[in-house]
Amino acid sequence: MNKKFILRSYLDRLNEIRDPLAQVITIHLFSEYWLDRILISICTNPNSLPNQINYKQKLDIVHSLVQLPDGLHKNLSKLNRLRNQCAHNLEFNFSNADYNYDLSIMLEIDPNFSTDIIKCELNDRLNWIGVSTFSWLNTFAIKDLNLNPEIKEI
Repeated sequence: MNKKFILRSYLDRLNEIRDPLAQVITIHLFSEYWLDRILISICTNPNSLPNQINYKQKLDIVHSLVQLPDGLHKNLSKLNRLRNQCAHNLEFNFSNADYNYDLSIMLEIDPNFSTDIIKCELNDRLNWIGVSTFSWLNTFAIKDLNLNPEIKEI
């Protein structure tokens, strides 16, 4: 069986998407996957977790137990708010969204990166949010928590 890695799957999926709502939902979905994996890895009895636990609750639990970097926690919280805003509003205007994400991770990759993403096209803005949120979480889970990057059934 071929190994499937979460980052590769994320990039493949995102590469095909042009709809902003689909971009946000995809970034949120993949981020929630890592939150689930982290929760399962830190619980002594993962079966005791409630079945209906929402994203914010997962994020709060993970943050309290593994101390996510502050910027990453901020980005994941903002991503969840953005997802809720656009998923529950048929007329959501992406130009009014909060794009004040912590992009410091991007400066580590490229010191010349412009953190003024509001000047970018909408799809590019959302891609930067994805890189500075999902990709940061992906790296944190693998490097800091030593989790396997392969996709696992949860």
